[in-house]
Amino acid sequence: MRRRKRSGGVIDDLLDIAASLPWQVSAALALLTFILLHAIAGQDPGVLTSTKDIGPFAAKGYMRALASIGQFVFPVIFIVGAVVGFISKRRRKGLIETVASSDSQDALAEMTWREFESLVEEAFRLRGYSVRRLGWDGPDGGVDLVLDRGAERVLVQCKQWRAYRVGVSVVRELSASWLRRGRRRASS
Repeated sequence: MRRRKRSGGVIDDLLDIAASLPWQVSAALALLTFILLHAIAGQDPGVLTSTKDIGPFAAKGYMRALASIGQFVFPVIFIVGAVVGFISKRRRKGLIETVASSDSQDALAEMTWREFESLVEEAFRLRGYSVRRLGWDGPDGGVDLVLDRGAERVLVQCKQWRAYRVGVSVVRELSASWLRRGRRRASS
């Protein structure tokens, strides 16, 4: 399935991290970053007394300027991440409930590939795995989910097809990823 490529960047990475954390942790990080950066932004720059103090004085001013902006930017990123994470978790649990309460296989067949991947992700979480998603918005190298539980690591490639057969190319792609990463077990 084709996935769109994201532009990336530090803000996108922070938002992804914040969304993947429990929402309470992201909310606490928002408060913590505001308090910390607000304290740095409010520091007295002092007085420049000699020319040899220009470097430290300029560095302190630069840090204050960055903290002045960051005290508002980073908490917003963490709050947005907390909201996105909370909504995503509820959506995944809703998918589990929808499929579990359905009497037919139509619930699976009517899902988009993203919903199917989220369903598989939540099913593994409910079984005690720590789940890391790869490549949702970009190339995944043949692996959609990385599952960890203790010393066990499992690579998962999700394919939501209406047919019961998985093509050879998909198995080869997963196998190549599995070998590249030095794994012993793969799941498709």
